[in-house]
Amino acid sequence: MSTVPETIMARRYGMKVAGLSVITNLAAGIEGASPSHEETKREGAKALGNMTRLLTRFFEA
Repeated sequence: MSTVPETIMARRYGMKVAGLSVITNLAAGIEGASPSHEETKREGAKALGNMTRLLTRFFEA
């Protein structure tokens, strides 16, 4: 949620920035949907393998 302001400040100080997000509660706020914290954690856990592979390849490059 704070990715944009953090990126702006980092760039201001000359840092290179790469951003990565995982959407864990796509339905939040849509048609009265109210995902639980447990659902958010569960969706995040589902992404763990893909994120690990992605970051491993990114840092190997």
